[in-house]
Amino acid sequence: MFITRRKHEAALALMAKANVDLEQDVRALDTLAAKYKRERDAARIEAAANADDAAKYRRSRANLKQFKAKVA
Repeated sequence: MFITRRKHEAALALMAKANVDLEQDVRALDTLAAKYKRERDAARIEAAANADDAAKYRRSRANLKQFKAKVA
């Protein structure tokens, strides 16, 4: 089957456009993945800070109980 030069050029143009579209999709997905990674990292930092605060609170309660036991 013979393909004309015009059809060949049109097919090349379509393939080039599809390639550009794919590259844009990949960039968009990479950007989205980076956003989710930042959010995950922020959540981990917040969870660690909350755990640290909870540990401080438990130590304070334990110290208060010991102090009350000594005073009583």
